[in-house]
Amino acid sequence: MKNGPWNLFFDEKAGSFCVTDGIQNYETRPVPGRVTAMEERTGKLSFRYETEENRFSVLVEAVGENAFSVTLRGETNDSMLNECSFPGAFLPQSGDWLLYPYGDGIIWKAEEKPPLPEKLPFYSGNVMSMGMFGLLRADGGLMLGIEETADAELRWRYENGMTENAVVYIGSKGKWAYSRRTMLFLAQDDAFNTLCHAYREWRKEKGFVKTLLEKAERAPRIRKMAGRADVWIFDDNNMNRLYGRPETQEMTKRDVRRIADEMRTLGMDRVLFNSFEGECREDIDYLKAQGMEVGRYDMYRDVIPKPNVSFMLPYRVSRSRHTGTCWPKDVRINENGKYAAAWRLHGTDGKMYEQHSICDVPATRMIMEDVPGFVEDGGYTSWFIDVSMGSTHFECWHPMHPTDRRDSIRYKNIQHQFLLDMGLINGVEVGCEGGAKTYVFSEGMMSPPLFRAPDSGRRMNTLYFGEQIPSQITELDLNPAIRIPLWQMIYHDCTINYWYWGDSSNCCPELMRLRDQFDALYALPPLYSLNMTQWENMKESIAESYQRASGTARLAAFSPMIRFTYLTEDRKVQQTVFENGIRVTVNFGSPEYEAVPVGGCRTVDRDGKVVFEF
Repeated sequence: MKNGPWNLFFDEKAGSFCVTDGIQNYETRPVPGRVTAMEERTGKLSFRYETEENRFSVLVEAVGENAFSVTLRGETNDSMLNECSFPGAFLPQSGDWLLYPYGDGIIWKAEEKPPLPEKLPFYSGNVMSMGMFGLLRADGGLMLGIEETADAELRWRYENGMTENAVVYIGSKGKWAYSRRTMLFLAQDDAFNTLCHAYREWRKEKGFVKTLLEKAERAPRIRKMAGRADVWIFDDNNMNRLYGRPETQEMTKRDVRRIADEMRTLGMDRVLFNSFEGECREDIDYLKAQGMEVGRYDMYRDVIPKPNVSFMLPYRVSRSRHTGTCWPKDVRINENGKYAAAWRLHGTDGKMYEQHSICDVPATRMIMEDVPGFVEDGGYTSWFIDVSMGSTHFECWHPMHPTDRRDSIRYKNIQHQFLLDMGLINGVEVGCEGGAKTYVFSEGMMSPPLFRAPDSGRRMNTLYFGEQIPSQITELDLNPAIRIPLWQMIYHDCTINYWYWGDSSNCCPELMRLRDQFDALYALPPLYSLNMTQWENMKESIAESYQRASGTARLAAFSPMIRFTYLTEDRKVQQTVFENGIRVTVNFGSPEYEAVPVGGCRTVDRDGKVVFEF
C-alpha cells in the first residue's frame, strides 16, 4: 500500500508490518496469528485476524500524506476483549531516540531502559499526558497516535539491548465496545517538528485543540494570564494541621495584604494568588485591586468514609465537607463490588487510612451545586480542582451512576466547561489532552511524578538544599538532555503549564535559575509554593526568579510553539520558536556561545538572563 513516498507491507505469515520509503525501514515485531478474508483495494487493506486470545477484523488505510491508520474491530462489540496488541511493537535501531509524553515530554535513548513503569496507561494524565509515542532516528522518524485513549496502554520491554514499545488495547468494562484506531505518522526529515505538527492537526480535526483565546470567549479573564506566576503561600502551621503535628508559634503572621504590597513593590505585577484554605471577601477584594487573580483550592474525588470520621484529624474532617451528604451513595464501585479507595490520610492514632473515591458523575453535580455559592460570596476569579484531570479515568460499577473510562473523561470535561462558563480561570492537577479543551492551567505538567521529590503531594513547601536535593531532580526532572517540549508543541496555546507545588520553582533554591531557564524556553510562567517565613526569607530571590522566568510567557502565552531545535551536539543549547515570531534560545551548559540577533529573536543566556533583541 502506497502513500506519498511511503510503502506499507503486511507479512501475513509473520503477522508483521514494514513501512519504508526506500531508505528508512520501520518494522514491527510479529504477532503470531491466522489471516483470513484478506482484501486489498487502492489505499486500503482489510482482513480478519485470529490469535490465541482474540479474533478481530483489521482495516489498514492510507490517510492524507505520510500517514496510515490501523483500525481493529471485535467480532461483536459485546465480545470479551482480552488484551490486544496489534500491530506489534516497532523495532528500534541503534542510535534511535524514543519520545514519551510523560509529563510535558521526555526523550530517551533506545539502547537504555527508560526511567518509567513498564505499563504506561494512556488513560491517566499522571502517567501519559497524550495518546502518542514517537521514535526518532537520524534520517526521520515515526509517531503513533491512539485515537481513543480511554482503554489503551503503552508497554515497554528491554530485549537484545533495545527498548521496544507496544500499544496494548484493553477492555472497556470487559468488552471491545468500539473500534480501536491507531494512527501512524511518518517523517523523512526534521522529524520531531514534522511529527508534532501532523499530530496536532489530527487532534484538531478530532476536537481536542481549543486555544486559550477561544476559551477566553467564555472567560475573558484568561486574557490576563500571559506570564502570570502561580503562587501558594501557606501559614507556618498549615502542614502541622494537615498531618496532626503540634502547632508551633508562627514566626511570621500570614497577612495577604502585606504580601500583595510586597509583590507589587518587588515588580511581581502578574500573579495568580491561590489559597488552600480560602480567603475572606475583604482580602480577596484587596488582592484583586492590586491586579491579582485570586483562586481557591478544592477537590471532588476523595471522601472520608463515615465509619472513619471519629478517628480522623478534625482539620481533615472539616475539609471533607461532603462526607455527610455523599457517602456512600456517590462513591465509585469497583468491578469486584467494593468501594474504590482514594488518597490515604493520617488518623489521630498516627496510622494511615484510605478515603473513598467519588464517581465522576455525582462529582459533576456537586461542583455545580458548590462552586457558584463560593464564587458569589467570596469573589474568586479562579478555581483549582485537585486530582481531576491528572488522575486515572475510572470505571464505575455503581447501578445508579455506572461509567466506563470514556464516560469518566466526558464528565470531567462537563465539570470544567461549567467553570469556564462561569467565567473562571480553572485549573487542574497535572492535566491530560483529553481535558485540555476545557481547562486553562495545570499544576504539575512540568513536573513528571517520578522525577519529583518523594511524597511531594504532601510536602507543598519543603525546601531542599545541597546534598538534600533528591537525585532524581537533578538527573531527571531538571535534565535538559532528556526533557523535550512535546506537550508544548501540541498544546502550548491551549493550556498554561506550571511546576507542581511540591516541585515548585523555589523548592530547591539553588536550582531556581535552572527552572527559570526551562520556563523561559517554553514561554511558561513559574510556580512558587512556600510558607510565610519562607516568603519573608526568599521574597527578593523569588522576585528575581519571576523576572527571569515570566518574560517570554508574556509575549508568547497565546501563540503555538512551532519549532524546537537542539543547537549543539551535547543538546544543551536549545531553541524554541513560536508562531508570532518569538524565538527563545537557552544555554543549559557551561561553554559560552554568542547569540546572533535575528528579527523578533528572544535570547536567554546561560545565567538565565532574558535578552530581548529585535
